[in-house]
Amino acid sequence: GRKVVWMSSHGNANRGTDYWLMNLDGTDKIRLTNFNDPDNPMSHGDRVICADSDWSADARHLVGYVQTSLFHQRGMVIIIDFTDAINRMAGGVASGE
Repeated sequence: GRKVVWMSSHGNANRGTDYWLMNLDGTDKIRLTNFNDPDNPMSHGDRVICADSDWSADARHLVGYVQTSLFHQRGMVIIIDFTDAINRMAGGVASGE
């Protein structure tokens, strides 16, 4: 309940959208995906739209639906794992830091 995930086309020349994360008060905005950056390995080369998302019950994963073709109504389900980031915020207990 401390973070918000949303989709935005900010910074995407092709007007596709990516997932972003921020605090409830709007601070600490972080881009989570780079599906629409052709120079990023995450990219598919074509515009994609991050259409839906939901947190797992333990808030360690975000499940999202990404549309790869609006015309053909095709897409894929993605999972973003926050376990490493959570461990770092907790002082590295699980990662040995």
